[in-house]
Formats: sequence, structure tokens, C-alpha cells
Amino acid sequence: MTAMNENAGSPGPRSWEADDSGYETTQSRSFILQVLERLKKNRTFLTLYHKGYQSGSTVLLDFGEHLVIDRPHNWPEGLREVRVSFRDEAKLWNHFKVRVLSVTGAAVYTERPVELLQLQRRADYRIDVPRGSQAVFQVKEQEVQALALENISSGGMLIRMKGPVLFCGDTITVIRLTLPVGPEGDAAAQAREYRYLTVGKARVTRTFPDRERNHVMFGIKFLPTPAEAEELHHYVRHRERELLQKGVSL
Repeated sequence: MTAMNENAGSPGPRSWEADDSGYETTQSRSFILQVLERLKKNRTFLTLYHKGYQSGSTVLLDFGEHLVIDRPHNWPEGLREVRVSFRDEAKLWNHFKVRVLSVTGAAVYTERPVELLQLQRRADYRIDVPRGSQAVFQVKEQEVQALALENISSGGMLIRMKGPVLFCGDTITVIRLTLPVGPEGDAAAQAREYRYLTVGKARVTRTFPDRERNHVMFGIKFLPTPAEAEELHHYVRHRERELLQKGVSL
């Protein structure tokens, strides 16, 4: 059933294009076919997402004009579209969206993807944090709390303050981040739990005005220890998966 072009064994042109959300995309048919062949051959674990749904690990059984995916044990009835996510040999996250054509007891049949997206896992790739997230830190031995923690990455954060209390090049220390976990929304606010991250040292790398709210935004670069960097990375990946489950476009 597998359909490959005559140049599938070579890398070939991928025609990647970068977008503003941290992804590179390609619509190269030959390259997508090569990726599908590797997924099938290597039995790479796939995860299927839809709003409110995340499958367990599954694999690509075969492909041609459509894909044949091993039916996840928790497959719900009625799904008409899924986002298929996997990690490639370089440990980068990739995904594509496809329509579900039919489902049997053993397999999910989908259309073949026409576009592949690859997340460029850069330290400066930022992800939105839950409402109510807080950042507290010290500047010259004085404790300061940001008005809001806007987003976070493995390498830094963006915070909002009332005025120019920080300047480019300033060092901040003892950074404590409070990040709500679990259901979001006013109804869940009273019962929410929190995750706490700490970073010993960071530096202010940019400032710019938020004219709409008459505040100032500050870009902060973390200077973490290896253990701190690992915790940050784990949180960013967890938050990304959380948003994927909710159907938020990343």
C-alpha cells in the first residue's frame, strides 16, 4: 500500500518556511512521504489530539493515498479531525492535521497530510502561561512583584510592570514563579493548585512600552543552573501539551 516517489531515499528539498509561532512548515509532497515512511519503518510513537482528547501512544501501520493508524485504546466516537504529533530523530516535535475518513475496530483511517509543521525548540520559544501566574524577584536586595507574568520559555520570561523599575542589563535574583495548574476559569479559581519554579539569577535584555495599559514590558533572560534549566524545560513542555489538549493553536 505504501506509495513513495523515486527519490524517497535521499533527503531531498524540504522547502521549510518559518512562521511567527516558533514553527517551520513544509508542503513538500516528497519530503512528507519520506517522513511517513520513516514513521512506519521505525514504528515511531504518535499521539493524536483533538480538543479535549489525547490518545495514548500509537503507530502508523501503513499509508498510501490515506494513512492507517493503529486505533488507540481510548479512541472516542465521532472524531472527524485529529492532530498527529511525534518526535523526530533530532528530538524535535512535529505534527500534522488530517481528517478522519473511517474507523474500524483495529485502525483509524485518515487522509494523507499535505502540510507538516516542526517546532523549533529554541530556548527563546515562549508559551502563554495560565491566568493568575505570578513572578516575584529581587533587585538590589529589594523584593519586587511583577504586575503580570505574560509568557515563559526555557530561557526566559516576559513580565509587565507599572513603570521603568528595571533597565536593560540589570541583574535580578531569587526569581520565584507561581504557576496555576489544572482547570482554568473563574469557577475553578478557588480550588486551583500551583506549581512553583525558582531561578537564582537572570538579566533584563529588553524593555518596551505597553501603551494600551500604560505599563512597561520587560524581557528577562534566565541564567539558570542545569537543574533549574531542566525544571523550566519540563514545565514548558507540560504547558504546551496542556494547550494542545484544549485545542489551542500553538
